[in-house]
Amino acid sequence: MAKEIKVDTKKDVIEAIEQHPDKKWYIVQTASKSEDAAKRNILEQLRVRESEDKVGMILVPAKKVSEMKNGQKKISQKKNYPGYIFVLADMNESVMVSIREASKVLSFVEGNAEKLPNPMKTKDINDVINQLDVDDDVSPTHKVVFEEGEELTITEGPFQSFNGVVKGVNYEKEELNMSVVIFNRETDINIKFKHVERIT
Repeated sequence: MAKEIKVDTKKDVIEAIEQHPDKKWYIVQTASKSEDAAKRNILEQLRVRESEDKVGMILVPAKKVSEMKNGQKKISQKKNYPGYIFVLADMNESVMVSIREASKVLSFVEGNAEKLPNPMKTKDINDVINQLDVDDDVSPTHKVVFEEGEELTITEGPFQSFNGVVKGVNYEKEELNMSVVIFNRETDINIKFKHVERIT
């Protein structure tokens, strides 16, 4: 059975904020592609220092995305802010050290070694939260998104190097219905996503 993909949702964050109204949000920079590992390591450091109650949530903003691979639909997650996580905390020295000393953590974005980091502005964290899925029932977005009317270049097959206009998109088959002008006549063709590219 495929592993279920779980991402933090807007509902999760709002519940955490309601449960911890006095805590503030802080931005933490992590090693590349190590956001989830950094989160796990911070939680372990907090446990060692008995400071778990000082942290209400560690948010790794991401969205579920779907793509077809070898005829099978694959659900994965795409990080909204690669290399960053967001910590809801009642910041003190123990929490600060727990975060800084956790493996895969690079630094606080708003802070230095001499003092406690500065919390995020309300507007900034709201921007982060508003990009999250509303709840777990939201369908995954598609990894590659095409729009009707978009003009693309065909890269393979008999119509290679022709430009065409998207008339329809089939995400299940990863296929486009496109209009291509051949010998001054408009012709409809179906073509795979991987055989087109955006015009730069």
